[in-house]
Amino acid sequence: MKAATPPADAIPLPIARPTEAEIRAEDLENDDLGAQDPSDHEERQARIRRAAYEAAERRGFEPGHDVEDWLAAEAEIDRKPRP
Repeated sequence: MKAATPPADAIPLPIARPTEAEIRAEDLENDDLGAQDPSDHEERQARIRRAAYEAAERRGFEPGHDVEDWLAAEAEIDRKPRP
């Protein structure tokens, strides 16, 4: 059976690009956490939470910046050497 040919005037649909959050989620899924001590991962998450909270606090908890604060906190924590 032949595949149907779309009409010549058909408008192709744009390809959806993944959001930053989807990319981060996929990175986390692909991260080899088995090689890390779970307490290291938990400590990193706690440090990120604290840094994101402090950023929000400095801004007066203005809504709409939660993802921005989290991503900035991740970058900040990953740049700093661990104690």
